Formats: sequence, structure tokens, C-alpha cells
Amino acid sequence: TIIPRNATRYERWKDKCIKVDCVISESTYAGKGHLKQDNFDVLEEAILNTCLRNNKILFIPTFAIHRQTEVLYMLKTVFDRNPILSKSKIPIYSAGVMSAKSHRILGNPKYKCFYDEEWQNLDSVFTWDRVEYIERFKDVAEKLTDNKVKIVLSSSGMCVGGYASYLSSCYVQRENVNFLFTGYQAIGSVGDKIMNQEHKTVTIQGKSYPIKAQSLGKLDLSGHAGNDELIGLIKSLNQHVLKKVI
Repeated sequence: TIIPRNATRYERWKDKCIKVDCVISESTYAGKGHLKQDNFDVLEEAILNTCLRNNKILFIPTFAIHRQTEVLYMLKTVFDRNPILSKSKIPIYSAGVMSAKSHRILGNPKYKCFYDEEWQNLDSVFTWDRVEYIERFKDVAEKLTDNKVKIVLSSSGMCVGGYASYLSSCYVQRENVNFLFTGYQAIGSVGDKIMNQEHKTVTIQGKSYPIKAQSLGKLDLSGHAGNDELIGLIKSLNQHVLKKVI
């Protein structure tokens, strides 16, 4: 079957998936589902509460490839729909070499045929002048470590590498910073310890820091299917033909 590149995700695969005798499925979430929350509402409230009501810094660790663009799309949507945020002067910084390069590639028109995401048709996501991309460590240290109100995105998403590791060491010991994570945090990782707020200290690159910053939890942006989605996929297949699920 020839699937047109500009077809939606469902249209691309529905003819291939209707009749299969064996399905090999991932099981990252196994019997668990995703959080029952509106991620846009969670992000909007995080910005309002952190930046406007309490004059704090909102730090959003993001995975460099794809996730950063997804979060920027969400930020653009939230700022556009909320007149208070739209009129505000809150700056947004995206720190990271890999994330900046990935974002530019995703925004290149010649690559749009490979993606289904809704932000692919929104050029403003890639030209939004509220966002400043920072790729040099010197600029990260000079522009992002003061106490001015701002929103900062940086990889890695678990704060174990990239500029997020350095920024976490600067931010975690401050009461004027809120962390908002964007996906799964491996048990014992820097992000896990900060997000769960069960520890008084966290070790970052061999040095211990007191945890004084607040965690706002996470946006549930995993690219993996949850239990309901996996079961839904299996049920959508032709049950008379399907013989095995691995």
C-alpha cells in the first residue's frame, strides 16, 4: 500500500492495521495510563502562578529532540489565548545547542511532510519573537542565572546533562524558582528528586545542593502510548484475523 506523506496519522496506517495476524507492541506504560489533565491548562496556570502572581522564574527542563518544539507550541498557544499573558513582558529563553538545531530542522518547510504534529502548519511557532535561543554557555550564565522573572527551557529533560544540569544547580537552591517537568523522570535522577520533593538535597555533577525550589509536577507529554491507547489499538484491529499480540 502506498501511503501519501501528507495524510494524517490515522489515514496513513488505518489500511495497514485493519487486518493483521500479529501485533508487536511496545509496553513502556504497560498497565498504566497517562495523567488525566489538560496540559495546556496546567502550563497556563504554572505561568500565571509563577511569573505573574509570585514574580518567580519558571524552569521547564525539556528533551532536546522534538519535545522542546512541542513545549514552545504549547507556550505560544497559551500566550495567544490568554490576554493577560499576551500583554505581559515575560521573556522566554530556550537554552541548548542540540535543541536549537533540532527546532530549526523541524521548522524547515522541506521536512514538514515527515510530521503529523499540529504545530507543523504554524510558522509562528518557529518565528515567535518572544523566544530567545541561547547556545553559548557564556550567555546561559550571564542571562539566565539572575533573579529576573522569566521562563527558561533547557535540555536535558531529566536535568542530568546539557545546560539543564548547570541551570538546575543554580535554580534548585532558590525559593524564587518553580520547576515544571515535561515527561518521565528516571528513578534516582536529578529531575526525579526535585520533582517528587521527597529529598532535602540533590547531587548534581558530584556536588550536593539543598532543594529549596518548588516543583509544580509535570506536563504529561510522553510520546509513548498509555494503557488505554494500547488497548484501543488492539480493539480496533480485525479480531477474526488477529492471532497474536506480543
